[in-house]
Amino acid sequence: MPLRHGFDLEEKLNLAALDCNVRTAENRRGRAPLNEETPDWASGLGDMPPEEFREYAHEAVNWVADFLAEVDDLPVFPSIKPGEIKREIPSAPPSTPESMEELLNDFRSIIIPGINHWNHPSFFGYFSVSASGPGIIGELLASALNVNAMVWRSAPAASELEEVATDWLRQLINLPAAFEGVINDTASSSTMYALAAARERTWPDAHQNGLFGMSPGRVYASQQAHSSVEKGVLAVGLGQR
Repeated sequence: MPLRHGFDLEEKLNLAALDCNVRTAENRRGRAPLNEETPDWASGLGDMPPEEFREYAHEAVNWVADFLAEVDDLPVFPSIKPGEIKREIPSAPPSTPESMEELLNDFRSIIIPGINHWNHPSFFGYFSVSASGPGIIGELLASALNVNAMVWRSAPAASELEEVATDWLRQLINLPAAFEGVINDTASSSTMYALAAARERTWPDAHQNGLFGMSPGRVYASQQAHSSVEKGVLAVGLGQR
């Protein structure tokens, strides 16, 4: 519905809501949205039916089980050169959807040959194996729930589970009861949050007034410190000097 000049914000919002309600009512009667046509490529979009999901989920789980049983026989690092995998993938986005069977075939034929197998028993780079059977099942369930545990209201169960799990860890390493923690997405994020906490402890007003004019601080780290320390120092405004 077109808007005329001179309407105030409340009137515009009311008209927008009315227009939205009209479109919703039209859709419920099986008609296309007003002044809109469904493009041909959109007819194949949307989530898969539950039975189709069940079929391919079973196939994916079977593949994972076989992979975990046979990963010892795979090379730790693929014998490829930079750019080889990229050349196997179309440079332009597809104009039509692909079936799940085609996607799984591409996964097996293109992605797997270019994987550095972190689950391999001879893999000693970075950090230890993080994918276990229970962990993989947990990832599946977490993906299905699609929970974002930003605050308690957005994910009550996940937030409280996080508190309990981190307190278990506190007890396992014999920290005092005053300690508590949260789970971060990466070690780099954890390092930055630790540096931010140290900044707040040293300069309590820094989060409001910034560090301009403050006495310089110092971060102690060895030459083998993780690169996230240097990045975190920059991110929280402490600088490299």
